[in-house]
Amino acid sequence: MTAGPAFRPAGLVLAYAVLWTAGLAAAFWVLAVVVLLPALLRARLGAASGALLVVAVALVLSSAVGTAAGYASADRFVGLAANVAVWVALAAMIAVVGTAHPDDLRRLVRAAVTVGVLHSVVAVLAVWLYPTPSPVPLLGAYAGALPPGVAAFTTNDLVVHGWLDGSVLRATGMMGNTTWSGAVSALTLLVLLHPAARSWARLPWRVPAVVACAVSVYLSYSRATQIALVLALLGTALRHVWRAHRAGPAAVVAVCGAFVAGVVGFAPGLVDAVTEVNAARAGSAESRGAIYAATVDRLVGLGVPVLGFGLKPRDDGLVASVATHSTYLGLAFRAGLLGLGALLVCGVALWRACAARSALPRAIVATVAVWAVFEDLDAGHLVPVFLVVALALARLDPPAAPIDKEHDHARHLPHRGPRPRLARPDTAPGPAPRGAGERRHPAPDGARAGRAPAGRAAPGAGPGAPAPARRVLP
Repeated sequence: MTAGPAFRPAGLVLAYAVLWTAGLAAAFWVLAVVVLLPALLRARLGAASGALLVVAVALVLSSAVGTAAGYASADRFVGLAANVAVWVALAAMIAVVGTAHPDDLRRLVRAAVTVGVLHSVVAVLAVWLYPTPSPVPLLGAYAGALPPGVAAFTTNDLVVHGWLDGSVLRATGMMGNTTWSGAVSALTLLVLLHPAARSWARLPWRVPAVVACAVSVYLSYSRATQIALVLALLGTALRHVWRAHRAGPAAVVAVCGAFVAGVVGFAPGLVDAVTEVNAARAGSAESRGAIYAATVDRLVGLGVPVLGFGLKPRDDGLVASVATHSTYLGLAFRAGLLGLGALLVCGVALWRACAARSALPRAIVATVAVWAVFEDLDAGHLVPVFLVVALALARLDPPAAPIDKEHDHARHLPHRGPRPRLARPDTAPGPAPRGAGERRHPAPDGARAGRAPAGRAAPGAGPGAPAPARRVLP
């Protein structure tokens, strides 16, 4: 793979900021398909990229079932094409990055961090300056006349007002949705903790970037994102503690015990807080439950859904379309068991490919996997890009060394044998001591063949001594 195609994912990620400024961020994944399709056709597909193409094919085939069920409309097919573009472009990115040069991988990491930090800063400033209108995106004046999927990335309202009875402002930033905003900031924070982020900026500059991402996660008020980030950070910390104390994992057991005790101790208050939030915010857990119930009811009508409906129908009683707010349930509805199984294969392949000395690549994959339980992965935001970034971080890391307890334990034992004596520089070392059954050290310089060592005469050599017999080679 040449350096040119391998560099394109980094350029595409940076192009997202330009597209969003103009109000065209909804076209990001379509542009990615156009740019990366030639590289995808030349690339050798792995398990992850091949599985994502199966997801795309399953969606296209399932659209015939959705058409027969009466779900067909022009905007539904536009939405289907946008979803397919995400899976195909993501497959192309994974295939290209899998063979990219390390310099290209670092460019991709820098590009993702740059856009993620810029988005986090925009989200924080939008809440801080509210109600001052934002001058970008430039097409914000036309957001009301555009379809909902496009208008979400075009509106100048970078905050959502009315959460928790109107007492909180939720930031959307450059991602068009509060939950998508928090997820991109959380994933950017994880990338900033990786050693490869040193190529983006020095530590003093990365600290305010981490703070901006953390504040953006908080201002999103997305509980799914916050829970996924806390679990990822906790898992990463435990991984480092385990590796530091692998000869005696008592520290890890103690940390896990303290965490469980804390959860049990604060469980009643946590349940009360969640109940209060759900009661104050109409359309949180209740709205998701209604969407999930409607999705399952229609999915049951297919019997054994090898293929799904392909299209997402609308229901006037729901706050969003059927088969939304959950990647796994939504994909089972739209692409059937074929598409869902292919997505799971891709997840396992990425998990195995992200095995590295650092725990952060797998932490990023786990964060996306947990977040996808409650949100849509193929809705047009930048969350899928961070799966590619996780793969790049794993390739930049040295591979995780296998743990050999016997040799690892022996390597740290103190040396108890006799200390070697230092030979004087003007004397040659003597022969090594022989143990029982050992043969003598072979004579130097071919003395066993009857020749004298270099610089000395053979014993008995002199005038009249018989010449040594020559060995005749067969």
